Amino acid sequence: MANITAGQLIVGAFNLARSQYPELNKRWINASYRMGGIIRDAALTFVLQQAGELDLLCRSIEQETQRSIKSQQSTSGSEGTDLQINYLELLSSQWVSVTYAAHFALHSRKLLPTVADNFFDQIRILRVQLEKHEIADPKDRKQRRQVPIEMTRMPEKDGDRPFLYDPRSATRSHITPRGLSQRGSYAWLLIKIDKNKQENIWVERQDLANQMLSIWSPPLPQQRI
Repeated sequence: MANITAGQLIVGAFNLARSQYPELNKRWINASYRMGGIIRDAALTFVLQQAGELDLLCRSIEQETQRSIKSQQSTSGSEGTDLQINYLELLSSQWVSVTYAAHFALHSRKLLPTVADNFFDQIRILRVQLEKHEIADPKDRKQRRQVPIEMTRMPEKDGDRPFLYDPRSATRSHITPRGLSQRGSYAWLLIKIDKNKQENIWVERQDLANQMLSIWSPPLPQQRI
């Protein structure tokens, strides 16, 4: 074990994940060329292949996490599982960041197809909450709320009181509620706000990845025998 380097362990983890999901790996490569090819002479294809590598590694750890949680439901858990979940959150957040940046590159140039609008809006809101530690503005900035928003902590505890989130304040902040789905994937609570309403939506990382693949690399229909 002393002769094994951190770099070798990382490469081994990515290789293992790729071997576990060969068909998904092919779809990610296909998606990278279809999406990345929209902007010529750019590194977008390579960036999207990195997003695919991250997705496969996350899926591998998510599957392990799901098994670990099920086997420890009657116990208090273990330090190893807790650390695994911690690093899974790190990788999941990185996947969100890379995926958002790739779609923003197309969106900002008005090259993003309308079929990807809903996905981009979800990943945009999530990225703002995770990286900017605030609630995202509406797509139409003219609808940005100018008054404080009454919110409650999640999950609520006895004695909790509503508090105000002021979008105009320089010290505004928001901690995104998060947790693990039944299949071991990270999930976050999105807060979509416009001038007239607030909508709370739970989104799961693996489901977001599946949405993206369905847009850029839909599975081939199975042939009938």
